[in-house]
Amino acid sequence: MSEPRPDAVQRFFGGALIAVGALIFCLCGLCTAGFLVASLLPHADRSFAIMALVIGGIPTAIGFGMMQLGHAMHRGPQAVAAPPGDGEAPRPPPSSAPPPG
Repeated sequence: MSEPRPDAVQRFFGGALIAVGALIFCLCGLCTAGFLVASLLPHADRSFAIMALVIGGIPTAIGFGMMQLGHAMHRGPQAVAAPPGDGEAPRPPPSSAPPPG
């Protein structure tokens, strides 16, 4: 059984959100990581790390969220698989006894 695919417009906007979110996530994340590493140097101000997390961490989290949303849009709705045994007659448990006859 094939899974339902989203329409072309939804797939396009999902891909666009992935691309834009990845750019925001990578660029802001690398810059934030650079400032965090710089704040850990021996003669650096430690409060610089808090400022880097507040100013750079929020856009990094938004970029990550955009990537996740875009992936969900691009993938489309997932079909829910029925648990085994639904719609079937119940089967008795296997036994080690030989068959009759």
